[in-house]
Amino acid sequence: MRYFDHFFHLVFYNFCWMFCGFGVGWLFVHFNLFDIKKKIDFFGFFLIFIVESIISLGWAHLVFRVFIEGEGSLKDVWLGVKKYILKATGVSIVSALVIALAVFNIRFYFFLNNPHRLTDFLCIGFIFWALMFWLLGSIYYWPIMFFQNPPFFKIFYKSFLLVLGNFFVSAGILIICFIFAISFSIIWPIWFFIGAVFLFSLQCVTLEKQLLMYKITYGNMPLDEFLKVLDNEQQRDWRELLKPWENR
Repeated sequence: MRYFDHFFHLVFYNFCWMFCGFGVGWLFVHFNLFDIKKKIDFFGFFLIFIVESIISLGWAHLVFRVFIEGEGSLKDVWLGVKKYILKATGVSIVSALVIALAVFNIRFYFFLNNPHRLTDFLCIGFIFWALMFWLLGSIYYWPIMFFQNPPFFKIFYKSFLLVLGNFFVSAGILIICFIFAISFSIIWPIWFFIGAVFLFSLQCVTLEKQLLMYKITYGNMPLDEFLKVLDNEQQRDWRELLKPWENR
């Protein structure tokens, strides 16, 4: 019964999350703040990326609480926004700038009328892999904030270290998220049922396993309590992604 209770709550939370996200997207398009007719609307992308990221913050915090701590309520949406809003806004602005600059430069070198195309493609390749590394790190921004709430620049620092130490796992998670995002978009009602919750819970559980590997997840706990939690966590399996609260 507990599994179904959590499942139906997560469906409801996901519906609220997606309703807010799509609603804001519709407002941006309706008031011409984001022009979908343009090939690349950098200003519109920058604006909607930041707003959507901030909107995701509260719901992501609620999902984090359910999947990592085994409990959560709608008040966690507001608590997450209140606690992390400034840091999350800064992270979103930096991420939007990096992604927009990378896409702009890739597009610039691709259409550059240069007789030495090898140089252009080398630049495109370098920027592409830098962008991929950034996207891999971005998987961990929100979970790192919720787990440890480090200083602003350490969010990027910790995420880069996690990518370097767990590159193939990070790449696998990004590919899985990409595949599921495409699948959910083909059958779009799935977004309103398990879409965002599934993708973010995958990030949270992955990060928890990686942090436990380095024994830094619950760094503020007394040693005895920390070791007890660590022993309990080591019994978990990847299959428990669907119900990670069972061992809480």
